[in-house]
Amino acid sequence: MSLLLSTATESGGNLYVTLLSLGLVIIIGMYAGKLFEKFKIPHITGYLVAGILIGPSVFGIVSHESMTGLSIVVNIALGFIAYGIGSEIIFRNLKETGIQVVIITLLQALFAVIFVLVAVWVVGAPLWLALILGAIATATAPGPIMALTKKYKAKGPVTSTMLPLVGLDDAIGIVVFGVLLSIGASMYTGGDSSFIELIKAPLMEILLSLVVGISIGLLVKLALKLQKNPNNEYILVVSVVAIIMSVALAQVGVFGQHLSIILTPMIAGMTFANTVKDSQLHKTVGVIDSFSPVILIAFFTLAGSHLDLSVLTNLNGGTGDIGVSVAVLTVLYIVARIIGKMSGAWFGAVVTKAHPNVRKWLGITLLPQAGVAIGMANAANSTLQGEAGTTIMTIVLAATVVYELFGPFGVKIALQKSGEIDESTL
Repeated sequence: MSLLLSTATESGGNLYVTLLSLGLVIIIGMYAGKLFEKFKIPHITGYLVAGILIGPSVFGIVSHESMTGLSIVVNIALGFIAYGIGSEIIFRNLKETGIQVVIITLLQALFAVIFVLVAVWVVGAPLWLALILGAIATATAPGPIMALTKKYKAKGPVTSTMLPLVGLDDAIGIVVFGVLLSIGASMYTGGDSSFIELIKAPLMEILLSLVVGISIGLLVKLALKLQKNPNNEYILVVSVVAIIMSVALAQVGVFGQHLSIILTPMIAGMTFANTVKDSQLHKTVGVIDSFSPVILIAFFTLAGSHLDLSVLTNLNGGTGDIGVSVAVLTVLYIVARIIGKMSGAWFGAVVTKAHPNVRKWLGITLLPQAGVAIGMANAANSTLQGEAGTTIMTIVLAATVVYELFGPFGVKIALQKSGEIDESTL
């Protein structure tokens, strides 16, 4: 297979090699997911394992060049996931639990920051590194959570708390990361910036993401309203174009400011969901769900292919500016984030007097971490560069391997133990 791809590349067919790689990713990922399900293992874990195996670090069926070319597919898939999360955040259904969700979201994010920050700092790592890793710890991957709740038709207190929480969590994480990265970078370089200067960029990103997301959501509503009794094809075209526009504008930027690739489509979906009737919303969500499986298979399989296993076998660094073994920092990051997320979710549920199942099982559903965290690590790497940036990338990628391989198990177990899974889907 590698010979076939290299021959095609030499013939000048780079684009077609990338398309061929995409086809292989989808087919191999799909069958891996089905195989894993036969052993009662979440299909998402199957996609990820398949991605690792076909990626450059194992068999090399998909090359680094092809993965770079397919980055747009990953971003569009992230847009579908975020739009889907937004469509689940319906204010009229959150009248009783809205404040509860906000409080739990804030506390689990705060606990994750504090636990990771303290754990990294007390072993002798510099404070700037502890601040940045603490900020990255807030991120929760919405993809596995969204995909599993859809697949198992999950309903109940845990699900209704979890879905809006992961959306709000990324919004909070973006702000926290923007601020702490600015502070950490200033400490690392010895710079001296005012607090206003440090928070201006992340706050502007959030504000513009809200404005663009709301505008796109309203345009979707208008487009569907202009067509009397729109058929599924029309709904699909309008929805897909809206998601692509959200992702494109987030990447291109507005007024020279990049937007959040998660928050922008999420706000678009949320705006649409809260401005149409339930019947229209359910029909639209159903149409998008019928189209999204192929995109989600590509997303998770490609995520697996990005997880270079050499990261796990090259954790002996840690001299110079860091002073602590990267292997030690990686283990601390993984363990401290797990403790922080679970204890923060539990404490938030206790404070808000949430349903007993929420107190017991919500925390374990928040462990998956992938795209958003890797994006944050990339931003830190670009800002700091050198050993500092490489260390952060190594820690986050290694942790992602663990979280994405075992995180879906936690989500499935939590939903199953809380009795929220439709048994006919198992």
